[in-house]
Amino acid sequence: MNYEDEEKELDRQIQAELGRRKGGHYKRPPSFSNSKELQALLKHSPVRKIVRNLPLSSYIRQVRTSLGATTEVFAAALNQPVATVQQLESKQMLPWTIDPQVVAQVAESLRLHVTALQVLSKHSHTIAFVSRQLLDPDLARQQMLDWLEEVKAELDNRGAVDLLQ
Repeated sequence: MNYEDEEKELDRQIQAELGRRKGGHYKRPPSFSNSKELQALLKHSPVRKIVRNLPLSSYIRQVRTSLGATTEVFAAALNQPVATVQQLESKQMLPWTIDPQVVAQVAESLRLHVTALQVLSKHSHTIAFVSRQLLDPDLARQQMLDWLEEVKAELDNRGAVDLLQ
């Protein structure tokens, strides 16, 4: 299954689950086909401190699909290449292997508080551990903690104080 097929299948599953939870009366949100409109919406959204128990990759994909944005539009709204968004959404990619500056940009764009980022990263670690994706779980945990400190420092450098408090 290629990336686009996997993306369509995940979107179908999300929509089906939302429909089930709403008793079949789920109305799909408007789709964003313009990255500037999406960027403006994200910029004015509240800081997200509380997130569901998901790995970072699933969270990012869920945000994008809930906004009805294609990978291309979402990437443009985040000021990132499409390939980077695909990496961020990939279940094969461990968050702490992604450049902290990129993650800080994404966190800033999505208004994702550092505590939420920590939770999502810990869930990513847990899933990687359970799926035996980690050769040395303790080393990976330390790498994740070091990476989170680098992301915090980058957010601080960017003046994203509201995402750090």
